[in-house]
Amino acid sequence: MKKATKVSLVAALAVSALTPAMAIGAETNHAAPGFYNVDNGNVVTADAFVLLSNTEKVNLLKNSNVYYADGEGKVVQATKIIDSKTDAALVAALFPETELEADKNVTLTPEGTVVPGQSAELKVQSVSAINAKEIKVTFNQKVTKATAEFAAANNGTIQVKKAGDAAALTVASKLAADGMSATLTLDGATVLANDTGYDVTVGTGVLNEKGEGLKQASTTTFQFSDKVKPTVSSLASVNGDVVVTFSEKLKATATTVVINGQSHSITPTASTNTVTVPKAQFTGAKALEAGKTYTVVVAGAEDLAGNAMNLYSGSVQYSVITDTVAPTVSSVTAVDEKTFNVTFSEKLAYTAGAPTAAELGLTVNKADGSSVVGPVVTTEDGITFKVVLPSVYTGSATTEKLTVNLNGFKDVALNQGQAKSTQITLTKDTAAPKLVKSEFNANTGKITLTFDETLAAAAAGATGTFEPALSIVNDATGKTVAVPPGSVEAVSAGAKTVVIDNATLALPKGNYTLRVAAGAVTDQAFVSNTSEAFSTKVAITGSAIVKPTLTSASANATNLITVTYGTTTVKGGNVAGSATDASNYKLNGAALPTGSTLTIDAANQIVSIQLPEGSIDTTATQILTISGVQAEGSSATIDTVNTTVSLTDTKKPEIQSAVINTTGNLVLTFSESINGTSTGTGTQPVVADFIIAVDGATVATGLTKANGTKDNQLVIKSADVSLATGTVTVKAAGTTTGADAAGNTISTKNTVTATR
Repeated sequence: MKKATKVSLVAALAVSALTPAMAIGAETNHAAPGFYNVDNGNVVTADAFVLLSNTEKVNLLKNSNVYYADGEGKVVQATKIIDSKTDAALVAALFPETELEADKNVTLTPEGTVVPGQSAELKVQSVSAINAKEIKVTFNQKVTKATAEFAAANNGTIQVKKAGDAAALTVASKLAADGMSATLTLDGATVLANDTGYDVTVGTGVLNEKGEGLKQASTTTFQFSDKVKPTVSSLASVNGDVVVTFSEKLKATATTVVINGQSHSITPTASTNTVTVPKAQFTGAKALEAGKTYTVVVAGAEDLAGNAMNLYSGSVQYSVITDTVAPTVSSVTAVDEKTFNVTFSEKLAYTAGAPTAAELGLTVNKADGSSVVGPVVTTEDGITFKVVLPSVYTGSATTEKLTVNLNGFKDVALNQGQAKSTQITLTKDTAAPKLVKSEFNANTGKITLTFDETLAAAAAGATGTFEPALSIVNDATGKTVAVPPGSVEAVSAGAKTVVIDNATLALPKGNYTLRVAAGAVTDQAFVSNTSEAFSTKVAITGSAIVKPTLTSASANATNLITVTYGTTTVKGGNVAGSATDASNYKLNGAALPTGSTLTIDAANQIVSIQLPEGSIDTTATQILTISGVQAEGSSATIDTVNTTVSLTDTKKPEIQSAVINTTGNLVLTFSESINGTSTGTGTQPVVADFIIAVDGATVATGLTKANGTKDNQLVIKSADVSLATGTVTVKAAGTTTGADAAGNTISTKNTVTATR
């Protein structure tokens, strides 16, 4: 057969196969019929090939980088079309397109394109921690939501284990919009431990868009370490709230926000990066004025790894904008066999501490149309609401499809959202609770066993279910250790932990194996599941390191700050780590005022810090930061702590200047308001508050006062002695009536010479 003839035949075959091949390709995710250049990505479809000139066809077929896809999952190198002597040989040269993709590291798509840089074989490209709560798993291809995304579980297609642990952590997986990565979120309060290794295993059940999985399960080990402190990214006033945004997600730890000298204690929602002071708190002494700029001091926030922020100071312009945007339903997601979450676009109006289904306009229907009665609603942030249902399963069914209806919900500005109905499927819990980890805390002297789900309540000691099932073996001797009655604490309903008190158990330092018989704990499933037998290792370590802790801090009207330490006594005197070292304390991030004196009581637990008179010029709440203080007799150092103290303005107003004006009157200007206009703050002075002299001779009579033009000014007139000539001096008398808003009388320290 001549080459030109063969080219024409290929064209004819391509035309005849075009429609069915494309249909098959679309259904099976095979590449569309056509010629694919795996080097530069150019594609000539089968119908476009027919329209090429013979010269163009020959040039295309002579290119060794071009492959013809038949639309049914097979390809052939274009040069084979010319070189094959028979049609049978040409057909024999066909091979699976997946082999070409793997060899050339490309993907041929049903849309008729070449996607470079992707292998036909699905692989885990990387695993890394985003923060102490989230892990990112990146693939070399798009994977399907159905196989890579799941609600909280410890037996999903992707599992996370602490290195060396047998039990997997409970995680939820969320697939990215591009399908190339999944974010794993650890369940509940669980976070990654610093300087600890973790194994992430991706199973063969995760599939790409062609329905192909990993050839074998992939396990990646990474070491988690986060020593970076969270920082404030921005301050903003939003709808009357003051919002502090951080560089990373935070723990639910009380954070102090001082605005305009007033302290607000806010606990952020765990795993969010904002701390919000709601506008409802800006009342009375804490009221803010729209359009005015205020100083903001922030302390106490911790990231998910427990790194505490450094003290932050910034400013924000306060604004109140009317909210006219209605809330929307962002998502409705199943959590477990009886729980689902409803997340809205913004905070809703609801009864604080006791939200109701009616406030959300929430109703739930089963597949048969019947209503689910008695949903219990809770929320921590007013945005995501947890809904717990009574048993919804019919007969022996293990799944139940529900319709969730939301109608009538309103945001805090009472804008009503649009009604929405959506379906979710809940699956009955048939899994026994499993041990996740066991650890001993030397500071508390307790062993804590953590399980992968919430547990039913159980009594303490021998009357409970755990203690009778527990036996302990000393690994060094191989002997069984007696378990005294009352060693195991009561288990609260909804807890995930069982606690064993070593104060009762009295295990000496060493390694032990805890063996637990079946039935020791029971989960909270509708049909309860009891634990299977298991064993775990625990190391009892040495004595606890007792660090000093802060019990309280307060200040009186003269700014004497009293700091009381707990847990242990602290060092005093001129030694490293002393509680009387001023460098171990800061106020609003700055060193204590010069001249502050620090003393400690005889018991070495209470420190008195006297700030110098006049060192505080505003009555306000300030943040006291304590660090570096050590326990008496050891180097155990207090963890940096931030607390608030209310300090009083003790700075006396001073005479800053005296001027003889053109009318011969004396105009006095003060360092702050003394109610010179009679409409300002403070107490206006009287003439007797001042000693006025002309050329050294005191002016004893004929003096009167008049309002100044500013709150910090006062006018003195002299009827008996002219102030127009001579040297005029002014100072405050020993006691004065005039005072600032805090009641501080005028300072007698300085004498001012008048100018003209």
